[in-house]
Amino acid sequence: GRLYLKVTDIEAWYEHILSHDLTVLHPLKAESYGMYEFQIADPDGNHINYGEPTDSNDPPAIDE
Repeated sequence: GRLYLKVTDIEAWYEHILSHDLTVLHPLKAESYGMYEFQIADPDGNHINYGEPTDSNDPPAIDE
């Protein structure tokens, strides 16, 4: 299955995911369509996308 979560403070969500050693399918990235997004797989194989509009706050510090 798939799930899309629109969140605030996406950088904190991303750091939380990394600290719990979950599978990151797509790292945090500023997308050309105006969203910061990342995607993980949960233990059952479901894909979960997290997104935050780029205009909602200052850009997160993204290591590329």
